[in-house]
Amino acid sequence: MKCLWSLVLLLISSASLAQHAVQVGEPLEPLHIDDKGEISVVDDELRFRPWSSDSLKGQWTLMQYLAARPSADKTNRWALNAITGQAEQGGLREFSLYNIVNVDDVTFGATSFALNALKTNKKKHPDSPMIADMGHGREHWGLTKKSSAIFLLDADSRVLFFRDGALSQADVDQIIALLAAPAE
Repeated sequence: MKCLWSLVLLLISSASLAQHAVQVGEPLEPLHIDDKGEISVVDDELRFRPWSSDSLKGQWTLMQYLAARPSADKTNRWALNAITGQAEQGGLREFSLYNIVNVDDVTFGATSFALNALKTNKKKHPDSPMIADMGHGREHWGLTKKSSAIFLLDADSRVLFFRDGALSQADVDQIIALLAAPAE
């Protein structure tokens, strides 16, 4: 009987995750982060304010959701550097780059190290939006643990590209092509 109830609970939880699964061509299911949120550094201290993905409407957005682990950071860093490098050369539409860091997905006991790394990065890039999350986005969108996911959203928050895991050169080329396409 316990096994049957476990199976029922597993099916129910799988169905609820599927409701928020990221679908290319569809609007991104909104994420609201109240525990942590958008990061600022004031008087050398991290400050957080609630953040919602609804704030992305009206702008093209390249967004990375990643675990607060060095391996996750390295997964797609090369790809984001290639895309932003191409943007600096011109020919791409204007977009904002957002990093949402899952500080709940760290090696045991490393949360304070992850928060210090966020503070250091925010000081280096004060104009770059950084959001700290406690795993809500990973659960909400059904993302992989210990990984990096890349989203490209249009001004209506419609998902034009999504990959959970490492990008390939073909993925980078596709994102660049989407950003280079004429406005509709």
